[in-house]
Amino acid sequence: MSPPNSMSPTTNGSTNGVAINGAKKLLDFDPSAAPPFKIADIRAAIPPHCWVKNPWRSLSYVLRDLLVILSFAVAATKLDSWTV
Repeated sequence: MSPPNSMSPTTNGSTNGVAINGAKKLLDFDPSAAPPFKIADIRAAIPPHCWVKNPWRSLSYVLRDLLVILSFAVAATKLDSWTV
């Protein structure tokens, strides 16, 4: 059974190879091609203070996450006992 005419794939008035609003069409993307940037470019774009490792800040993020998880668990328990 074929799809109805309104559901058939269309080009929406565009032609092959023509850019829409100045952007390349998705079909022109080649996932096997090398990216247009190097890893060094990405690392150079990140500020130097982001590369400094701080164990106390990392531990504070872990504790913050545990506090949020615990608060969600308490809220779920309270909400469950309130609705039943």
